[in-house]
Amino acid sequence: MDRIYMRSIVRASCVGFVFCISSLAESSANMQLVVQIRSEAVLAWQGDGAVLVKIRLGPGIQAGVWADDSCGTPSVNGHVIAASGTYTIPLGELDGSGKANVCISSSDASIRSFLPVLGK
Repeated sequence: MDRIYMRSIVRASCVGFVFCISSLAESSANMQLVVQIRSEAVLAWQGDGAVLVKIRLGPGIQAGVWADDSCGTPSVNGHVIAASGTYTIPLGELDGSGKANVCISSSDASIRSFLPVLGK
């Protein structure tokens, strides 16, 4: 009698397990994957006269690169980066050349960083 009772419990458990798995499979067919691209940038020296910028930008975001002592306010005439990628920017092309820092800032304010000028 104990065996018959145990078989019934096992059978009921298996049916319940199969029902749960099939319900899970049905609900997972309606799941969505959301990918967020976050802006990120790295500044490095490329020799003595150029800055290497590796940048990833979200849709519709731009970044500005310029030279400044404080990096407080982005320069209106700074070098504009409109797409993700790797860029080499000669120091002579940066607005504010001769200042203490090379600055970078994104239009959504998610990137804000600087690189001290060599020898300053």
